[in-house]
Amino acid sequence: MFNFFKKDSRDDAQPRKEWPWVLTLGAYPGPKSNPAWEDVRRGLESLVQDGDSYLILEQKDPADPKRRYWYIQCAIALQGPSAGQYSLEVGYREDGKGHLLDRTLPMLEQVTAYFDRAFRWKPLDLSAFEDMSDMVQ
Repeated sequence: MFNFFKKDSRDDAQPRKEWPWVLTLGAYPGPKSNPAWEDVRRGLESLVQDGDSYLILEQKDPADPKRRYWYIQCAIALQGPSAGQYSLEVGYREDGKGHLLDRTLPMLEQVTAYFDRAFRWKPLDLSAFEDMSDMVQ
């Protein structure tokens, strides 16, 4: 009832329904605007353990694309203890700062579930992600 002075409760760590999607697949020319879910799913299924193989599903605020954005991206780890597993990252800009959250998952189905929820603008549970924001300017 007394919400007049309440701060905007929008969570910048979540995708925005009002921002358009752009899909980028490593080693393929140019990003694809307004992709279909099948484009995203096929892109995830095509990932291989190679430095040029990655997928980024991103959004930018049309009114302020350089300062307000959100993305989810995935690649297969090339080396280290997680080699061969899926490296899933969520990035966004909040309060003028870039944020990066990271999680490693062993199965494509797990990764696909995150992308599916994001693509359909459903809230993502990011509690199991590691905060890697210190790596972002």
